[in-house]
Amino acid sequence: KIQNMSAAFFAPTTKITGGALFVSFNSKEGSVYFKFLKQIANNPDKKKNFDSTALHFKLTQDEAADIIQCVRNKDKTSFYHSFGEEKTTGKFGYYEIAQDGKDPRRGFSLSIKRNETEIRIGFTLGGAERLAQFLEFALDHIFSADYAADKKAFQERQEKKSKSDSSDSAGDGEVNKEEDPEW
Repeated sequence: KIQNMSAAFFAPTTKITGGALFVSFNSKEGSVYFKFLKQIANNPDKKKNFDSTALHFKLTQDEAADIIQCVRNKDKTSFYHSFGEEKTTGKFGYYEIAQDGKDPRRGFSLSIKRNETEIRIGFTLGGAERLAQFLEFALDHIFSADYAADKKAFQERQEKKSKSDSSDSAGDGEVNKEEDPEW
């Protein structure tokens, strides 16, 4: 069974520098996907705040695990992908910004840049935790699908071997001393 579900994260800013992120996975393919939309407006009715042209990015399982690790440890990571002329770089990391007389503002940021297009998305601590939980959920389903496929392949090999062994022993009952190493 293919598992393909998604989570959405919206991070518009008053300066129109934010974005939206849709995260999905396909357990059969073993892949995690990011779809980014760039903020293009700050309309109070929330209509048409994001560009309809999406930037798609396929995350490796290790990159997904790196993001989880960053949330757990308030750390940062970066990634680089190249496909033909397309170069994609990205960063995910914890930040802390001092505020006069107040507790510092804490969160995580994710930025991705493909050629000249860059999109940034901010996460509250809770939003980053939700992203990490979703990525853990995705990896768990990917691992379960891999295990199920491996188990099925093993069982099919065992059945084939068992049929092969039973057809080999269906002879006349005599042992060929030259072919049997135990003899």
